[in-house]
Amino acid sequence: MSAPRREIPLHVVGAVALALQGIYISSYGPSYPQLLRHFDLSQAEVGLIASANFLGSTLAVLSATWLIGRLGTRRLLIVAPLLLAVGAIGIGLTPTWSLALLFALIAGAGAGSVTSGINISLASLPDRSAPILNAVNAMFGLGCVLGPLLVALLPGGAVRWPFIVVGGLAFVVLACARQLPRVTPTSPPRDTAVRAKRGVTLFTVLLVLYVMTEVGAGSWMTTHLAPGLGARTAAALVSGFWLAFMLGRFAGAPLAARFPPQILVPGAALVAVLAAGLATLPGLQVLAYVLLGFVLGPIFPTTVAWYGQHLTPRRLPIALAGGSIGAVMVQPLMGAAVNSFGVSAIPVTLVALAGCTLALSVWVRWFQRGVEADTATT
Repeated sequence: MSAPRREIPLHVVGAVALALQGIYISSYGPSYPQLLRHFDLSQAEVGLIASANFLGSTLAVLSATWLIGRLGTRRLLIVAPLLLAVGAIGIGLTPTWSLALLFALIAGAGAGSVTSGINISLASLPDRSAPILNAVNAMFGLGCVLGPLLVALLPGGAVRWPFIVVGGLAFVVLACARQLPRVTPTSPPRDTAVRAKRGVTLFTVLLVLYVMTEVGAGSWMTTHLAPGLGARTAAALVSGFWLAFMLGRFAGAPLAARFPPQILVPGAALVAVLAAGLATLPGLQVLAYVLLGFVLGPIFPTTVAWYGQHLTPRRLPIALAGGSIGAVMVQPLMGAAVNSFGVSAIPVTLVALAGCTLALSVWVRWFQRGVEADTATT
């Protein structure tokens, strides 16, 4: 069997697992109004459940290299959905906020393990990783479309059911993962170039800022739109953001085959700044969020491929952990901004985050040119 055909089961499991992860992650933001009432929380407190989830994800991502080395991709992708199932069902059934945070931590560990296993494996294919990563990660976007719809379609105040549904679906992923062959992805080292450690740092900060922008938009769009449109309508409209996000990743597959990451990533970040700016204008907010979702879609998988082209994937968990840290950081940042300045602060904060993402992507491009020039002269 040829190498590409051997990779097909991993692609399938990755697509299904990332779709489920998208449903789970995107259910948080639309659930905030119900969580506020159910647990009697403040705006600043409600974001802690997403922070706990992403903290668990960060810990899992940091352990990914060791776990894959000891367990292999197949076993990791069996354990991961089990953790997600336990955590998500726990969130749905727990009567107390402190236990909900604990279960979110457990579910986050499962979600982070899924992300790491899939992305590290696919980043090991530098010649074709960018289109494949965009296509597989597009399924995360599909899940993010379904998550808000799941919340909006369930009866009002039904906090627990979206998370219980996610927990049940996680067992489907577990069953699919059991069909994977027992292989551990390997790849030759590509981080022997000059200033490689600095390159890891730059990619890590880039993913921190990008994920802060993505999660900030997806989690807080409901809060921004609810005063004018109503909570249920705003929750349903979040699906438009994630639908555009998914389409952006599908579009990123052929674009990544045509344009190198050092062009595609800064270009998408530039349009993201403009889209976030449009979200400050009444009457254009919904359209602006849809455009923002579309241009954010290709950035993460293309950045992972960009990393894999120049640095060994065994250090990729460091950069992926940066993404999880960004997801943790953005929740209290957004909550504090809303408490201090009102919901109008949400798009302004997104403009700042997208602008910083653009600046870092340009810096990484400049830095990589310097590394290649140094390598050519040695």
